[in-house]
Amino acid sequence: MQELEKILEEMREASVFAKNYDGSVAECVTIGAAERILRKHTKNDGWIPVDKKLPNGGYECEVTLDSGIRSIGWYNKIDYIWFNTKGDIIDVIAWKEPSEPYRPGRSEMP
Repeated sequence: MQELEKILEEMREASVFAKNYDGSVAECVTIGAAERILRKHTKNDGWIPVDKKLPNGGYECEVTLDSGIRSIGWYNKIDYIWFNTKGDIIDVIAWKEPSEPYRPGRSEMP
């Protein structure tokens, strides 16, 4: 599947139906959803190398460990240390901003 087709498919999945003033229905994608999808496909799938930028800290994010395993971690910007959800120190090579939570029925017609 071509990259553009993947983007369009994700936009369709993220779309919601809205009723127009004339009673017709339109399929819409929010700016935030469109931005998230486009960034995902244009910037290494959203991964940010730790040598380029670090998160502000205080929230969990998806991380890639130096072993290549994906996990959930958070960055302590005071001590410059990454931790996993158990509180163990981890070696992170890249991270992603937290994604939007699943919302049942968002793309279904009302």
